[in-house]
Amino acid sequence: MRLTSRITHQTIARQAISDMQRNLRGVEEKRSQLVSGRRLSRSSDDPVGVARTLGFQNRLAEIKQHTRNSNQILARLNQTESVLDGTNETLMQLKQLALQYGSATVSPRDRLNAVEQIQQIKQQVIQFANTKSGNQYIFAGSKTTTRPFEDEGDKVRYRGNNKEVSVEIGENQTIPVNIPGTQVFNTSQTGIFQMLTDFTKALEQDNIEEIQEIVGRIENFSETVLTGRAINAARTQRVEFSREGHFDDEFNTIQSLSDIQGTDMARAATELVNQQTAYQAALVSTARVIQPSLLSVLG
Repeated sequence: MRLTSRITHQTIARQAISDMQRNLRGVEEKRSQLVSGRRLSRSSDDPVGVARTLGFQNRLAEIKQHTRNSNQILARLNQTESVLDGTNETLMQLKQLALQYGSATVSPRDRLNAVEQIQQIKQQVIQFANTKSGNQYIFAGSKTTTRPFEDEGDKVRYRGNNKEVSVEIGENQTIPVNIPGTQVFNTSQTGIFQMLTDFTKALEQDNIEEIQEIVGRIENFSETVLTGRAINAARTQRVEFSREGHFDDEFNTIQSLSDIQGTDMARAATELVNQQTAYQAALVSTARVIQPSLLSVLG
C-alpha cells in the first residue's frame, strides 16, 4: 500500500509566499548591481570571485606602495643631481679664480683680497654637502638624521658614514638612493675642503706655485663629482622605468578587478526585467492560492 502525502492549501500558500520572496530578493539583487555597478557585495555572491578580488586588491596595494616609494626616491635623486650640478659649477668658478690668481700679473694685495671670496665658496660647498631631501640629509650615508659636515675652522669633520641606503621599488627589487658624502666631498687631507684651506693659505702667503697646483686638484674633484652624477643619473633612469611599469601594472590590476566585480549593465538590466516579471507572476499566483486557503479556513 503506497502512502501519499496530503498537500493542503496552507502548504501551497507557504510555498507560494517563499517563491514570491525569492523572486523579490532577485529583483533587489539586480537593482543593487545596476545602482552600484558592482556584481559582488557579499562573499556568498561568488566565493571564487571574492577570493580573486582579495588577491588583486592586495596586489594593487603593493603596486601603490612601490609607486609611492619610486616618487620619493625620484625626489631625492633629483635633489642630489641639483646639488652635484651646483657643486660642479662652484668648482668651475673656483678653477677660474685659481687660474686668475695664479698669474704673475696679479698683485699680492689682490690675492690677499681674494681670501674672503674663497671662504664664501667653502661655506657654499658645506651648504651643498649638508643638503636635505625632506627631513633626511642626502650625503650622510645611513645616518640620515645627522648633519654630516661640520665646519671646525681649520678643518671640516664628517659625522656621517659610508653606508648606502636602499629602498624597495618593486617585488624583489631594491636600489641605493644615496651617495655617501665621503665619495663626493672627501674630508681627508686630499679632500675638497682641505684643498680650499690650502687655496686660502696660498693666497695669504702669495704662493703662486701652490695656487697653480690647486688647478689640477680642482679638476680632479670635478671628475669625482661628474662620476657621482653619472651614478645618480643611472639610478634615476632605472627608477623612472620601474615607475612606468607600476603605472601599467596598476591599470591592468584595476581592469582585472573591474572585470570580476563590475556589473554587465545590459545583462543585469535584462535579468532585472525578467526578475520583475517573475515577481509579478508570483504575486498573482500567490493571491489566487491564498484566497481559497482563507475561504477554507473561514468556512
